Amino acid sequence: GYDRTGLCCTACSTKSRWVTMWGIHAIPGSTHCIITEGETDAIAAMDAILHSGMPEKEFPAIVSINGVKSFNPERAEYFRGKHVLLAFDADEAGEEGKAKATSLLAGIAASVHALILPNGKKDVREANISHQNYLIGEILSFTAIGKEVI
Repeated sequence: GYDRTGLCCTACSTKSRWVTMWGIHAIPGSTHCIITEGETDAIAAMDAILHSGMPEKEFPAIVSINGVKSFNPERAEYFRGKHVLLAFDADEAGEEGKAKATSLLAGIAASVHALILPNGKKDVREANISHQNYLIGEILSFTAIGKEVI
């Protein structure tokens, strides 16, 4: 469903519980997906993209998984055939989540990449505030993966 702002917050069912992935609606129409831990990081990634000058038709899907511990095989399937950029927090949980997600996406995603945050920045939101040009460059480099150069 959609919340009052019109942003998609569709829930997907698992055998034991309901889980949400904010932005899930954008995955089918995209070849590239950015996965963040939380919604504020997803919004910050979108802000960077909006400032990049990238044409809207080339925007990657930006999905928040609401914490790295929630990423599971069912969620990994949504990214089948996609180029994925993991934009997790620069902390112990983020590093563990990156390893888990990379393992789960192996053989499912077309490619898996990890965003390296600027030194001292804990998440995408912080990086966007003080290092937006760096973040834009990383996202533009990621979205060029898999495109033919003539």
